[in-house]
Amino acid sequence: MKSKEYWNQRIEQVARLQYGKADQYIGGRLKVEYLQAQQSIQKDINMFYQRFAQNNDINLVEAKRLLSGNELAEFKMQLGEFTRLAKNNKDGQWTKTLNNVYYKVRVSRLEALQIQIRNTIENLRLAEEQQYSNLLSDTYKDTYYRTLFEIQRGTGIGVTFAKLDTKTVEKVLRTPWLEENFSTRIWNNKQELIRQLETELTQAIIRGDSLDKTARTIRDRMGVSYRNASRLIRTEASHIQNESTYDSYKASGVVKKYQFLATLDNRTSSVCRSMDNTVFNLNEKQVGINYPPLHANCRSTVVPYFDDEIDKGERIARKGDGKTYYVDGDMSYKQWYDKYVKNDVTETTAERKWENRYSDQKQYEKYKEILGKEAPNSFDKFQELKYNNSEEWETLKNQFKSKTTTTKRDGSTRAQEFSKYWKEASLKDTIYKHIPDYQIEENLNKGKKIYKSNQSNLQIVYDVNGDYFRIEDTIKKGKRRYLDINANDVSNKIENGKQKGRSKDEYEALTHYKNSDKKGAEKK
Repeated sequence: MKSKEYWNQRIEQVARLQYGKADQYIGGRLKVEYLQAQQSIQKDINMFYQRFAQNNDINLVEAKRLLSGNELAEFKMQLGEFTRLAKNNKDGQWTKTLNNVYYKVRVSRLEALQIQIRNTIENLRLAEEQQYSNLLSDTYKDTYYRTLFEIQRGTGIGVTFAKLDTKTVEKVLRTPWLEENFSTRIWNNKQELIRQLETELTQAIIRGDSLDKTARTIRDRMGVSYRNASRLIRTEASHIQNESTYDSYKASGVVKKYQFLATLDNRTSSVCRSMDNTVFNLNEKQVGINYPPLHANCRSTVVPYFDDEIDKGERIARKGDGKTYYVDGDMSYKQWYDKYVKNDVTETTAERKWENRYSDQKQYEKYKEILGKEAPNSFDKFQELKYNNSEEWETLKNQFKSKTTTTKRDGSTRAQEFSKYWKEASLKDTIYKHIPDYQIEENLNKGKKIYKSNQSNLQIVYDVNGDYFRIEDTIKKGKRRYLDINANDVSNKIENGKQKGRSKDEYEALTHYKNSDKKGAEKK
């Protein structure tokens, strides 16, 4: 019987090989597919602005105008091509949607653009599902045979097992885990991306964003979706690899128990750290509870456990810089952490870098945008400066602060930027309607006059410089305390029978009013 060191190294090696395949796909084919989809969407948006924008600006009224006869005929030619390419969509829903649009005689400019964008995302999803299905199938089969080979070699016992057939592999891929399978998760990811792109595009038009700003918004949204897809792929690959490992243990007939094996580095999650080295019977396996993956991007795996093992051997650990070394084979994650990481400044700093990587990345992007060439030229250098050079980090923070600290916009500036979306209403009439016995509280430093009453929870906030006002409910909790002109709460809306929060632009358009009075309402 081989030592625990043997099982740890050989089975983990099989797992790392499969994870490497997923990473190669993510950084290669998937990245290219998303980039091509982004370029296609950008091309459609560019054409939309070229056709219908004036001075690189378009409003919602223009966007919702119907296509002319020639424009509609051209669009239907596109629909025909879209339908031809959509013949491989499994549930047929996208084909049905295209056919319904084809027979419409009234199609708006915005609706046509949204169909073009959705077509790109549908094609992306079809390619992603097919390529990913092939990846997972290969992961399952390769893990299964490699693991059985290692079990035979490690135990010295010949193992008889059935050769995998296509139906067996397909069944594993389609079996839901945590209520969904990979195909459903890809579909959900696609639906969320379509919804977000349509929302972002509509809001950009409402705001009157330029083509360049709209392009950045769409590019950022595609980037978020790519990262979501990457996380999904790594997690699904981990699930299939571990399912295959479990099936090979059962098929061997000699493995009765498994031991949870977390990665010994500072990137490991707290839940996997707590499970490290724990032993379970095969029939106790519960995915997400005592069997990996326990979470998204989980890197943990399992190894065979034999009660008669004497030589515990060694297992691999990794430093913060990625270099590997060996520790005792029966050392748990907590023991490893306490001995090698807890009191090592270099290692704890590396851990902080990893834990804060997402927030640090956003911070780095802001610093680059404001400071330009004065900012570190890479994210790694930015983190190195932030965590290991306190003096230079303070200098950089002060540079950033000095360039971003500006005089707060007064009401006049705000009104110039946003009042084109606001309705007009009489301040005087609104005061008499809601607070007839008002008193005035002035805050001249902020350019505000507040009309309030001890008899009401409402107050009207009038911006003198911007000549606009809002009705505020002073006892309402949360940030959205402003009401519409009839003192109704408009924070939420009903969409498709469900209540959802309004966007910031929608909310402000319903709660901010340009004063239609020639003069303020300072007197009754």
